[in-house]
Order: sequence, then structure tokens, then C-alpha cells
Amino acid sequence: QPDMQGMDALGTEETGKALAVYLDLSERQLAGAAERMIAAGDFELAARLLQWGLAAYPDSAPLRKAHELAYAKLAEKYQGFNPFKFVVYSEQIARETSQIASPR
Repeated sequence: QPDMQGMDALGTEETGKALAVYLDLSERQLAGAAERMIAAGDFELAARLLQWGLAAYPDSAPLRKAHELAYAKLAEKYQGFNPFKFVVYSEQIARETSQIASPR
């Protein structure tokens, strides 16, 4: 692609390492940034940041809490018009989705 996206093989773990090791961001700083993103309605951005943060700090309670909130907000956002995203986002937080009753 013109912006070089897809040229490298960097994954979630490498990005998490960049945030924690090279940028020296603590789990609390990452959780705070994600909470500000959620408050601003940037749920997708917060969810991505939290994936990276949890790769660096897998046992972090603040990151897990923010992760659950971000995906709950994403599931809520898409529940009415994109069932695929609703189910995928709900699965990220182990939220059970109810089956839609078929018309008779």
C-alpha cells in the first residue's frame, strides 16, 4: 500500500513492547489514555491501544477493566445494525449474546 502498511510483520506483542519498553508508558498511563479515548467516543482506537497494552502487561487490572469497557461500548454501538461486529466485540469480553427468535 502507498503508506507502507502491511510491509512489515509487526504484531500486537511488538507494538506492546514499543509502548512499554521504548516509550516507557506504564500500565496506568495506557489505561488512562484508553479511558480518555472511550470518553471521547474513540472506542476502536481505545480497543486497539488496550490490545497492545495487554500484550505488554497481561496481568494488569486497570487495562483489563478499560478493555472490558471499550468492547462493551463497541458492542453497544453496533448492536442495532451490524450483528457480526456485535458478536465479535461481545466475544472479546465473554459477553453472552442471545439468539434472535425466528419469525413463525
